[in-house]
Amino acid sequence: MVNFYAKDGLGYTLVGELVLQHNKLDPYAATQDIKPFSKWSWFPERSQGTAKALLQRIISTSGLSNSVCEIAAKGLVPKSQALQYVWGEVPG
Repeated sequence: MVNFYAKDGLGYTLVGELVLQHNKLDPYAATQDIKPFSKWSWFPERSQGTAKALLQRIISTSGLSNSVCEIAAKGLVPKSQALQYVWGEVPG
C-alpha cells in the first residue's frame, strides 16, 4: 500500500467502502477496520481531515451496526465527551 496516504484520499475511500461492506456481512470485522481511524488526531496533519471525513461518512450511513456507529462516534468527539456516547448520552 505504497500510495495509501496519497493526497487524493483514495486509500481512505477504499477503507470506507470496506467498512460499509463488512458492516453488512460481519460487523465485528467492520469495527476492526475502522478502529485505527477513530484516532485520526494522531495521524499526520495532512491526513487528519481525510480520516475525520471518513468517520463522518460512515456514521451518516443508514443501517450501520451499533458497534461501528459507536466507534465512529467516539472518534468524532473530543475525548472528554466520548464517555457520554458510551453511556448513551449525546452531548448537547
